[in-house]
Amino acid sequence: MSSAVNDLNQIQQMVRALIDQKEQLKRENEQLKVELDLSQKTIDKLRDGNNPSKQNVGNGNGERMERLKRAIKQLDQYTKELDDCIRWIEKS
Repeated sequence: MSSAVNDLNQIQQMVRALIDQKEQLKRENEQLKVELDLSQKTIDKLRDGNNPSKQNVGNGNGERMERLKRAIKQLDQYTKELDDCIRWIEKS
């Protein structure tokens, strides 16, 4: 009986850790989305501007924006996987 209780406590701790990790990833994801949006606005402003020297700055931001998009996509996928794991553990 004691072993079963210990196992249950360990599972509960693991689920709590997964939930905490999921919440942290959601916060990071939201921050990345805000940063991506700001970068996109900056790029749009630079492209619309008449100053050719500033247009080159947009190119570096474009690469950064692509990295941010990939990071957001990875975080979304990881969050979905965590959700699936949590649902599976809750059902078991």
